[in-house]
Amino acid sequence: LKASKSEGTTLKETGAINKSIFTLGKVISSLCDRRKRDPVPYRDSKLTQLLMDSIGGTSLTLMLACVSPALSYLPESVRTLDYASRAKNIKNKPVVLLDEQQGIISELKRELEALRNENKALRDALNSSARASMSSAMSAPEHDSEAMDPSPLGVGSAVRHSIGSFTQGGYPGGGRG
Repeated sequence: LKASKSEGTTLKETGAINKSIFTLGKVISSLCDRRKRDPVPYRDSKLTQLLMDSIGGTSLTLMLACVSPALSYLPESVRTLDYASRAKNIKNKPVVLLDEQQGIISELKRELEALRNENKALRDALNSSARASMSSAMSAPEHDSEAMDPSPLGVGSAVRHSIGSFTQGGYPGGGRG
């Protein structure tokens, strides 16, 4: 307070900020020394209440320590580095918090992707077995044209017959258009 030369309202604000930072230091010390089973004094300051989830909670937290290279600020810089060193020893367990609907949507997207991959694998296996049966049917001359039909329903000869009647000028069913 002496170095800032604050007066009036600014003096009160400076005192409140210093109190909050002091309380934050107590919270950090309490979290670093978990051998003590004393409760962490989060409620002693608005600042520590706001930072409760970030400090020692389930959030990923980053702390920046700003120091000055000037010799006149050496004691303050050393205190800041000590403060940051204690804060570094806090172990958080970050957790991704999802809305229940977001979790369901993510699960459904994973399931959809798995089903698409399975569908592709089955389609590839079906295509490779169809190609293998076609090649074996073409290599055996004693088989008729129905054996070479690659369609799963065996409709290849009917389609060839219909196409043949179109090319000969007739229509399926016997009549002319």
